[in-house]
Amino acid sequence: MKCFRFSLAVLAMCGPVSQAEVVFSPKISIESQSYETDFTSGDYVSAGGGFTVFNQDGWFLDAEFFRNNGDSRVVGEVTREETTLTVGKSLGNGLSVFGGYKIARSIGVDEITSTLINVKEIEIDTDGVFLGVSKGISVSESGSLSFAGAISPMSARITQEDNNTGDDIVTTGSAVGMSLSGSYNHMLTKQWVSSLGYKFQKFSYGDAIGDETVTALFGKLSYRF
Repeated sequence: MKCFRFSLAVLAMCGPVSQAEVVFSPKISIESQSYETDFTSGDYVSAGGGFTVFNQDGWFLDAEFFRNNGDSRVVGEVTREETTLTVGKSLGNGLSVFGGYKIARSIGVDEITSTLINVKEIEIDTDGVFLGVSKGISVSESGSLSFAGAISPMSARITQEDNNTGDDIVTTGSAVGMSLSGSYNHMLTKQWVSSLGYKFQKFSYGDAIGDETVTALFGKLSYRF
């Protein structure tokens, strides 16, 4: 069902951008992330990649994927992958509005039920749409600051092992969360652009699941054809 909804979102978002001549910009990213829930937590580095497509009418489409190689059976490490698709429109004066769809999966040690001789994993799957606004401020001929904020109704599904039977226990929940970010962007040349920034995300799913918090320091390098 998630893949089906994600495919529908891709088809819906590609329409506005494809209406006019576009510029394609692939990118690579690296993030130092900190992940925390009531059940598991970890600090790790994630590598990512993606692309941005934009046209002269101000429409843009952005796709990005992150994954780290942490050991999900070691306390303090989390295996996490995240896919985000965003479509937006520039309104002028550095102001843009955007919306999109996000899917994420995190696997780590269930720190509540694990013991030294019986390590148990917990899997946290989340997905949902988001809506936000961003503002760009030029600070020099080649540099700018960008700030963004978004709200997101997310759904969560937690899978963990029962202490007595060994069967999987599945808990579901939903939340309206938020995302805040800020970055400095620098044009190295007419084609190459680098970015350094910070991102904060938090979702509260209620007593059964608790809070999910993801913070990240990130660096990006993109090339504009």
